[in-house]
Parts: sequence; C-alpha cells; structure tokens
Amino acid sequence: MSDKEANDALLNAEQCYVVPGLIDIHVNGGGGGSFDLATEEDISKALAFHACGGTTALLATLNTAPHDQRVYALNAIKRWMLNQTERAFPQVLGIYLEGPYYNTEQRGAHPLELLHPPKRDEYTSLLNQFGDIIRVFSLAPELPGALEFVSELKRYNIIAACGHSNANYHQLIAAMDAGLNLITHLYCAHSSFHRINAEKQLGVAETALLRDELTVEVIPDGKHTTVEMMQFILKCKPLNRICIITDCMPAAGVCIGEYEFLGQRMFITEEVAYRPDRKMYAGSVITMNKALQFLTNSVGIPLEHAIEMATWVPARLLGIAPHKGCIRVGSDADVTVLSEDLDVIATFCRGKLAYIREPERVAK
Repeated sequence: MSDKEANDALLNAEQCYVVPGLIDIHVNGGGGGSFDLATEEDISKALAFHACGGTTALLATLNTAPHDQRVYALNAIKRWMLNQTERAFPQVLGIYLEGPYYNTEQRGAHPLELLHPPKRDEYTSLLNQFGDIIRVFSLAPELPGALEFVSELKRYNIIAACGHSNANYHQLIAAMDAGLNLITHLYCAHSSFHRINAEKQLGVAETALLRDELTVEVIPDGKHTTVEMMQFILKCKPLNRICIITDCMPAAGVCIGEYEFLGQRMFITEEVAYRPDRKMYAGSVITMNKALQFLTNSVGIPLEHAIEMATWVPARLLGIAPHKGCIRVGSDADVTVLSEDLDVIATFCRGKLAYIREPERVAK
C-alpha cells in the first residue's frame, strides 16, 4: 500500500479501542535496531518495531558511550528528525540521554569506566551542538557539579532527570530546586531508605513517591516493576505524575539468548533483558501495548488510567500537549487502534498508516 493509498484508507475499527497515539519517552531500540548505533537501518528497524506496539512518537534514548560514538549518534538522529515528515514511522521527538554522569555504585548496565561527574567543558560543547534536540538528560544529582549542570539544562529547556543515583532526600530536593523534575525508571538503580551512621535517610525511591512535583517513569513489565510495586506507586503518586516507558532494548523481537549491546554481553529472554550473571536486569523487551496489558490485566487498573499514563502524561511532560497525547480538532493525527485484548490493530502517525495487523479491515 502506497503512502497515498494509506492516507485515503478507511479502517474498520468495530469492536476496537481508538485511543491517542502512545508516546514512549525512554526507549533504546527494538526489532534489531539500536538508536545508539543510529544507522538509517537501525533507526528504521526500531521505529517499525515500536509502531507494531502502538507507539506514534518517542524519544530516542542514547546510553553511556565513548564521546565520539555519542556525537555520531546525535548527528545521525538529528538528520533523521529533519527528514522524517513524510515517513510513515513513529515521530522521533528528540533525544533522551542516559549517562555518563551516573553514580558508579548504581551503574546498572552502564560501563563503569565511562562514568564520571559532570564536566563543564564536555556538557557545554554537547549542549551548544545538540541542545535543540536533547529533551531529557538523566544524571545522578549527588555528584560534584551536578546542581550547576541541572541549572544549565533548565536554561536550555531540557528536562533534568534523576537516574542511576545514590542521592538522599536532601540531595534530591536540592536538585529539584535547581530544576530537576523527572525520575528515570523508578525502582531501577536508585537508592532507597538507608542509614548514615545512626541517621535515617530517605533515598530516591521514597522521595520520588513523596514529592508530587516529581514525575516518575515506570517500566510496567512485571520484572522491573512488579504488580505489588505498581500498586504501591499508584497509591502514592497522582496519576498525572506517572509516565509509562518501555526502556526497550534493541534485541527485543529478534533475539532470545546472548546479545551484545554497546560492547557488553546480555542475555535476552521473552520477558526481560539480563546482565550476563542474570542477577540484574539490563532493560526490557516490551512494547507500549504490552505495558497497557500488564497494567490492566495484572495490576487491575482501569484502561482509561493506563492510557492517560501512556499519552497525556508524557505529552504534558514534554510540553507537546494538546498537539499530542489526545484526540481533538487541531491535534496531530496520532492514533492507536487496539483490540479488546489490547493487541495493536493499527497505528497512525501524523495521519500516516505506520502499521496494520489486519489488512482486511482497510477499505477504500
């Protein structure tokens, strides 16, 4: 089906849910495509894979990597963004940067040798070159120089997020005062309640739930965020401060078994990506519709609440509502059509048919 035919098509959505296009603000790739590698083929594969999961817009996530590799990926994705208007793919809204300003004690799958505190010369150069496409920068706010860096991100209108951090309550509050307002994948590579000598300290996890000003990312796959954890988060946080993400790995959908990502070995199952020792997770293998299925079927929340966390919340966070995140006159024609079981029937990205599961539903 050509683009013209797709735009002229009429979709039979009987017994389906027609919802605003799903927005994934934190995703590494999928379908064998990696945003870190950022070749045209990698980007195309990743976007096509997530269109199948109902995603209509996303932030391409780049992980800690050597400087030259990161700059290459930033330039490649910037070129893609400049030429994506006519493509029937989920829209790349910008870049989500993870690291290298992370705490080595909470590094997760990030390479230890590349992690360090913020360096003014390094981030000034990066922001001068790519401040127009970086939408989120995740860091550990307790590191030396972090508060100054958060203030600089605010000046560029870039969201500062707390990730891979050992911060205590007071350190995170100081970062919030400087402009930080997002928590990277809650309950993954963060501090929690602890003692310093005899003094009790709240960690990132408790502070994130306590302070309503903070929006939290959650990976609803039953692994990174279990049923009970999700229920606890929902009791503590306002619905409009919970943002569904996938944090999906490039191998999702194409690989079961050993996989190499950014020079590190991982083990992929149908449920999750592990580090080689299988003692820690390294990322998810879900799509956005799978997140909705987990939230409604396993956690037991109403579908409309799950949809809000996958549409309006990320759109509001990124400042792109009401153009995205809702269906109304004047908004972008981003629409996801779901079956009663929340499988994806069709995905429309800015009015273009990016994915159709049942071609027989399309009529002229």
